[in-house]
Amino acid sequence: MAGQLYQPPRLQWQHNDLLLCVRVIPGAKQDMIGSMIEQGLQVRLRAAPVEGQANKALIALMAASFGVGKSAVVLISGETSRQKRLRISRPARLPAALADWPCPADGC
Repeated sequence: MAGQLYQPPRLQWQHNDLLLCVRVIPGAKQDMIGSMIEQGLQVRLRAAPVEGQANKALIALMAASFGVGKSAVVLISGETSRQKRLRISRPARLPAALADWPCPADGC
């Protein structure tokens, strides 16, 4: 495995927190969660990637989609990249694109 870059899992549960890789497409016609692709969950945002606008829009969309407050969504990495990693604390539900992924034993 020497020479290969580490690729975190696209979706991983750490107790009741969800670690999620997302691929952001800024400047889209509408805010929406797409499908799971190789790089992670594809997310389209109307916001431009200027002065953190797209990151704020991403956090708001993820909070609404997972049924949590904005403070429960933390940008772990990728602040200036389209490829991001999020921690979502105790999601109440999963969006349709993640319906086939299992929730932890004590539920979503």
